[in-house]
Amino acid sequence: MSPIKTILFVATLFTTTVYADPVTVPNTFTAGTPAKASEVNANFNALANAINANAGPKSLMVYDGNGRLFGQFSNENRVLISTLGEPFQISDVYKSSFGYGFFWYESNDCSGQAYIYAYLDDLIPKAQVSGTSAYVPADYAVTIMALSQRQFSYGILSACVSNQYPSFMSQLSPVARVVDLSVFTPPFSVH
Repeated sequence: MSPIKTILFVATLFTTTVYADPVTVPNTFTAGTPAKASEVNANFNALANAINANAGPKSLMVYDGNGRLFGQFSNENRVLISTLGEPFQISDVYKSSFGYGFFWYESNDCSGQAYIYAYLDDLIPKAQVSGTSAYVPADYAVTIMALSQRQFSYGILSACVSNQYPSFMSQLSPVARVVDLSVFTPPFSVH
């Protein structure tokens, strides 16, 4: 991940709205009465402890059916996965499965390099999921003549289909890495 993407990822984590519990200090002071240093320090310690207990982002987290952390809920049913190497996001995560998408190939039989839609404006790459694997795109796009495709819908990969539009050219990203998601078991829930 580039340094700029890393900085923006960290900055995004710390821009989450935080709601803190009320803080109670141990000592109350009255006007005209001397305050003891130990009581003032006790109040400052209570404040410091409350601030430290609420430090860091508070956001919605997604867990699998076994209570294992899957990732951080983002928006539009996207989940940010940062527990399996470099961060990536998955779109269309539902309670029992993942969403849909396409793999494109330059061959007629869905062999060779797989390509997926290029989302180059995203700070964190958006992976496509098929079965229990997340296919993370490269951070660049190429123009290819797509001759065949496979669709995946809710985790199921379709048979290879020769492209019905033989002159289909598109900006697509090659798959850069495949991440195993088999350690996670649906249903997913947000806490």
